Amino acid sequence: MGRELLATEPAFAAVLDELAPVFAEEIGFTPREVLLSGDLDEVSRIQAMIFAMQVGLAEVLRGYGDHPGRGDRHSSVRSPPR
Repeated sequence: MGRELLATEPAFAAVLDELAPVFAEEIGFTPREVLLSGDLDEVSRIQAMIFAMQVGLAEVLRGYGDHPGRGDRHSSVRSPPR
């Protein structure tokens, strides 16, 4: 999924590129490197990539008019039916 988003969604790719310097400095790899290599053998890589995917997907959804985190679509926020 990440590779496909990287290839087809410019907003997703832009977020990964924005995260790259911080990832490289703090944990020694970039999100793009991991997606392209598929190297997810360590928990630290998996956790970091989950974060990168979430941020990237949120930006893609914003581009389609959705606003993740707004809260009005989450089941625990909705009022129960009367």
